[in-house]
Parts: sequence; structure tokens; C-alpha cells
Amino acid sequence: MSVLNNSLPSGRELVEVRRQLALQHAAARAFDSAVRRLPWLGGKHDQRVSENLANKDCFQEEYDNVTTWAVALSNDAFEVHGDIRIRFNQIGGGTGLLGCPLTDETTTRDGRGRFNNFRIGAIYWTIETKA
Repeated sequence: MSVLNNSLPSGRELVEVRRQLALQHAAARAFDSAVRRLPWLGGKHDQRVSENLANKDCFQEEYDNVTTWAVALSNDAFEVHGDIRIRFNQIGGGTGLLGCPLTDETTTRDGRGRFNNFRIGAIYWTIETKA
């Protein structure tokens, strides 16, 4: 947004600011919902909702040993933790190859592993293969 020389922001810049604020508000509601759904998340490291990551309508909050992501357009927040979180961060996190998570960490049908689905793929974990 241009604020140099006392110039006012353009109409497009104002529209983008309003859009970002609305998305942050939706993300904050999604985080609150996730904390109610997943009480084991623990305390936050940062009380501020992150900036929109790479303009992908994806926000994050750091909790003790877990990163919770909100996909603002779906009004849901999903958690990523443990070895899956480590691997996810190694490949760029929410701005990387996979994008934001679309599920909480989930047990596989056979009960031998866990996984998270992301916008562009998934990360699986088993005791043998790790993530």
C-alpha cells in the first residue's frame, strides 16, 4: 500500500486490504474452533495470526509442538505435528510443494501409520519409514 508523500491508497489497494482482513478474521475463528476441537494443542507461541502465506489464503499459528494451519476459504484449521510436521517444514511448509493441510493428522485404515492430506498431496508416516 502506498503511503509515501501522504498519498492515499488506490481503490485496488483498499480492496486487497479489506480482503486480507476478512481472511485473517476467518482464520482466527478457525483457530479458535481448532483449539476447542483439539484441546491438547497447548499454549500458543505467538498470539498473532500469521500473514497470509504467499497469498494462498493460508495462515498458521504455532502451538507447543504443533503447527496449526487455517485454510481461510474453508473456515477450518488443521494441525500438523511430529515427524509429519518436520517433513512438511523441510519441504517448505505452507508455501512449499504441498501447500496447506486439508486434514488433521489421521490414522491409516490398517492402524499402522498416520497421514495428513495437503492441497497438493499427502505425507504418510509409519514406524518403519517415518515421514
